[in-house]
Amino acid sequence: MPDLMNEYAVAKSLNTQNKVKKAYARFDLLIIDEWLLRPLPESEAYDLLELIDACSQKGALILCTQYDVDDWYYRIDCDRAEDESSAVAEGILDRIINNKYSIEVKGRISMRKRHAFSDEESGVSDNG
Repeated sequence: MPDLMNEYAVAKSLNTQNKVKKAYARFDLLIIDEWLLRPLPESEAYDLLELIDACSQKGALILCTQYDVDDWYYRIDCDRAEDESSAVAEGILDRIINNKYSIEVKGRISMRKRHAFSDEESGVSDNG
């Protein structure tokens, strides 16, 4: 997700964000990894709303995250006070939550660690 938001920020600075939205909207399936890895300030939350709105009208989304759905609201539009509501967060979540299927994978070992090569498997030796 950080790469997606960076790409959209660059597109906005070049005034080509509509081209980027149309490109993402053409996908039948968009997979966003590291969903809400960092809290989004208001300006990025609006950008995300535009992207999600464009994508959700035609295709499907897969969101990969370490955060529970209950925490998403507070990670979107993080500049607001905790007791304030956020129309942009509600707009994003409305487009996602009402049509979702959840698959929760639990475990203490990360997938990178679980599937990492050991030194023996990779042929690496300390002897050079």
